Amino acid sequence: MIDEKNTKENGKEIEKDAEGKNANIAGDADNAETCGAGCPKGCVAVEDYKRLAADFDNYRRHAEDVAQDGKARGKMYVASDLLALLDDFDSAIGHYEKNEEVKAGLAGLRKRLFDTLKAHGLEEIAGCNGKKFDPEVHEAVRTDDKAEDGIVSCELRKGYSFCGQILRHPMVVVGSGKTSGKEEEKKN
Repeated sequence: MIDEKNTKENGKEIEKDAEGKNANIAGDADNAETCGAGCPKGCVAVEDYKRLAADFDNYRRHAEDVAQDGKARGKMYVASDLLALLDDFDSAIGHYEKNEEVKAGLAGLRKRLFDTLKAHGLEEIAGCNGKKFDPEVHEAVRTDDKAEDGIVSCELRKGYSFCGQILRHPMVVVGSGKTSGKEEEKKN
């Protein structure tokens, strides 16, 4: 009988202890913010959800950036391929100097093509003649002994940029200044 009495007393104590702990938990839960499932703020499920939502948001932004980059790269490749067509128009316009009607027609077609490409981000690199040679911008193909040293004397092919990035460097002739230096030495 002693064992039953001790067991009953121990059982009552355990129940009272559990009720007290449940009351404390319920009191804490009432005072704390809860998630939609009724978990107190800071519970593992809420933190995992927040982390997962942030990871998904980062993934979504990265996927959008990759898609935008792919679109821009595709436009750049098409514009690069069409530069040869612009060069052909320039060459044809030069060959029809005497026939104004044909020249005007070709110039109109070239302008329409260039304006369309410009609307998508193509820019013509401004004339280079007389400017200081910049290896980051210009592509030097030969030197001119009669021109001033380090100065672009002639632009052989136009250069273009696409959305601020150089697509094709202008092909130029750069002065070496050798002749002008020799003439000055002869004068002295």
